[in-house]
Amino acid sequence: AIERRRARFEEQLPEVLNLIAGSLRAGWGLLQSIGLVTEQMQPPTSTEFGRVQTEARLGMSVEDALQAMAERLDSDDFRWTVSAIGIQREVGGNLAEVLDIVATTMRDRAELRRHIKALTSEGRLSGTILILLPIVELLVLMLINRTYMLAMFSHPFGWMLAFAGVGLLLIGAVWLRRAMAVEV
Repeated sequence: AIERRRARFEEQLPEVLNLIAGSLRAGWGLLQSIGLVTEQMQPPTSTEFGRVQTEARLGMSVEDALQAMAERLDSDDFRWTVSAIGIQREVGGNLAEVLDIVATTMRDRAELRRHIKALTSEGRLSGTILILLPIVELLVLMLINRTYMLAMFSHPFGWMLAFAGVGLLLIGAVWLRRAMAVEV
């Protein structure tokens, strides 16, 4: 549930950043822009930014409230956004432009992730089939010729082969998972 909530938040984040950037261009302050996000976005984004707005109204600085939100959500994309906001506040410049660049970068990374997932889908399916095939074959042989397979499990050498096979399947599953993992 936590991962789904974080994924939903990260999916909404580029739109949130564009909304904040647009309201900053219209002359609103950062806290007013956050209030607009709480009104116009769907949960979990609206609830999290509502909490930031409440914390800021109770005396916490907006940057600290955003940093606390980034830690709560454990989102790298949002941490980078908070860092960009903090750097811009110290150095100066156009925050709306910075937020637009960050939103564009996030959209591009999300598109690249989807593209990589599509490209690796055949390999993931092949890996699943390769891992399940020996198990299915064992079950089919148990149904077709039970005495043939029971001879394997009645001898210590058969058990040793079965454990070796399971061990090799686990090693293969780990290896295939690492081979298909692409970091974006």
